[in-house]
Amino acid sequence: MTGMRSLAAAILLALSVPAGAQEKPAAAAPQLRRDIEECRKLEDKPGEIECYRELSSRQARPGSIADEWWLNQASLPSAHLVPYRPTYLIVRATDNINQQPTRVAEPQGFQATELKMLISFRGEFVAPRQFPGENRLRLWYAYTQQSNWQWLNDELSRPLRDSYYEPEIILTYDSRAERHQDAPSVRPAMANLGIVHQSNGRAEPESRTWWRTYLQLGWQLEAGSLLARVWRTWQESGMEADNPDINSYMGRGDLVFRTRNGEWGGLNVLLRSNLRTNPHRGFAQFDWRLPWKPFNIPWHLQLTSGYGETLLDYNHKQTTFGVGFSFWDW
Repeated sequence: MTGMRSLAAAILLALSVPAGAQEKPAAAAPQLRRDIEECRKLEDKPGEIECYRELSSRQARPGSIADEWWLNQASLPSAHLVPYRPTYLIVRATDNINQQPTRVAEPQGFQATELKMLISFRGEFVAPRQFPGENRLRLWYAYTQQSNWQWLNDELSRPLRDSYYEPEIILTYDSRAERHQDAPSVRPAMANLGIVHQSNGRAEPESRTWWRTYLQLGWQLEAGSLLARVWRTWQESGMEADNPDINSYMGRGDLVFRTRNGEWGGLNVLLRSNLRTNPHRGFAQFDWRLPWKPFNIPWHLQLTSGYGETLLDYNHKQTTFGVGFSFWDW
């Protein structure tokens, strides 16, 4: 029941966008309709993806959720990987380094400054055209890995303080009323049903692990795209031993708001909550991909605050700031 209430809250948040974003998708202009029909004629043929990409570039939609999740394409090229979450390499500092994670007996001697690396991608398992019916389903595999490296800590031989590994299976449903119509609407553009495992591969007492099943809805907004997700944690024996209270800190749902890269770069905002009021625990992360490319690689700025900046620190509260380089568009 709590999960349903949180999902309703996410829908209400979508309703709070400007009035223009709540209108039904407008009918396409005659030229746009003709262009869409030309792209449809190329379905499953060479040039289909390029046709829609060229059409998409002319629409100038900020943070198009259809582009993020390839809703307008019948299939991806073979072995083609696409961005999932922001991928970056930054130097980040914290105001409260976790010297003694839960159940660790002695302070560890970690430094407040470290390198943070994250890589994240998706690939296609089953294309929409391989599903029966209206070709609205797509099955993805996804992988995310984050590592925090104490690169300046010579006293501890520069260890990797923590790394976590996060494989996922995601079933996406294109729920738009009209295909290839991506105007902002109260109606969710898509829905994801996913299974995700996250662990740091460490031995006790530093082992952290959990499994989740989640439901996620996505909307196109005037300023970008919005994803709202709630999950249920699998209460398996390993989790009971490693981090039995993880939902109280790492949350039960999250929101992701994203803009497309433009003149001022691109913004990705993650808000996570345990969906409780007493006590409320949450996490916020702001990633800004700057347009300036001194080495043909954009700068990346990051600010985080709350619980769970790493899996090892799931019940540790801190604020961090980082600067580095961003890889792979979002």
